[in-house]
Amino acid sequence: ATPVEPPRAPAGLGRVVIDPGHGGQDPGALSVVGVREKDVNLAVALAVARRLRQAGAEVLLTRQDDRFIELNDRAQVANQRKADLFVSIHADSAADPAAAGFTVYVARAAQGPSCAAAEELRRHLAEVGDRDRGVRRADYRVLVRTSCPAALVELGYLSNYVEAARLQTEGYQEELAEAISRAVVAYLRSR
Repeated sequence: ATPVEPPRAPAGLGRVVIDPGHGGQDPGALSVVGVREKDVNLAVALAVARRLRQAGAEVLLTRQDDRFIELNDRAQVANQRKADLFVSIHADSAADPAAAGFTVYVARAAQGPSCAAAEELRRHLAEVGDRDRGVRRADYRVLVRTSCPAALVELGYLSNYVEAARLQTEGYQEELAEAISRAVVAYLRSR
């Protein structure tokens, strides 16, 4: 069955595409405590979408359940719907189990609006995240292919035992979602 889109709030605040990374046959990183990245990403994204709709934004999700969406198709959602902002949600992994913290990415060629959105995300996540790894530049396909301002958030490291344990808890997922949604609202109001 096709998922039913919830009623949309007035688009006075803006139109946002939230992209829960990975999904379906692509689990993303597997944490040291057994949680899959795709599940963390979806839980946080759904909570972000709920909050943004309550704040008056029109929200589109690239996926609302455990399905695989091609990277180009994720960007295309934002482009076709003329989104005001695209935010991709992920969790990191590294060979070093001590690697920790959240990171916000923009494309290498990103201009003012993407950088402003990324800085809002960084600032709000710093209020709940353990270690602020800053805003960095990388040409992830979803960032390069979107024509609107875009940022990608790495919520923390699933390869770090402490962060992986926190990332799988509903309470921490809700804290992260609150920070991301406040950042998006702040960005949309500042345009």
